[in-house]
Amino acid sequence: MFPGAINSITIHPCKVVKSALINHAAVFLLARPTGRAAPSKAERLIAERLKQALELVDTCLLDALVIGGMDNASISEHGWL
Repeated sequence: MFPGAINSITIHPCKVVKSALINHAAVFLLARPTGRAAPSKAERLIAERLKQALELVDTCLLDALVIGGMDNASISEHGWL
């Protein structure tokens, strides 16, 4: 988990990769709670950066979910991953 403010969060790809290596992960799933279930441009960009970083250590970013209330949006289902 990464600390954040009420309307933002900073995700460091190097820390995600480190966690994946420590836990011998083959796949990774990013889930982010937010006020609405619609991926922002920033969320699409961080998902792409994480995908590229994880590929360097043979780990697959399975999906990035944006969770808003009772709904969620999958970045990969929208073709953005």
